[in-house]
Amino acid sequence: MTKQDIRNLGFSRGNNIASWADVPEVGTPIDWDVDWIGLGETVTEENQREYMELLCAEAESNDRQNSPFEFTAHELNEMADSKPYDVWEVFEDGIRAGIRANLRKRFGKERK
Repeated sequence: MTKQDIRNLGFSRGNNIASWADVPEVGTPIDWDVDWIGLGETVTEENQREYMELLCAEAESNDRQNSPFEFTAHELNEMADSKPYDVWEVFEDGIRAGIRANLRKRFGKERK
């Protein structure tokens, strides 16, 4: 598996996770267990996209506790010593890119 293959695997995972998540409605309370960056107490138009990204990252992390992720983890761990780069970092960069790509489709361009 090449570096691009690993990134693509992560990208697909992140995109899929984001596609399954519901966008939180404006005015709903923000779960402080998920909000490690301090977005506030409720979802606003300004923080909705960022909170959605946090929710997707949390869902992806939780999904690692279920089968069949163990097979992906095993494969990445087996490759780790034979690659000149951190395979987990490449995989996780792909996940973040996949989540953000899905959110761009749903929300439009990123707000600055």
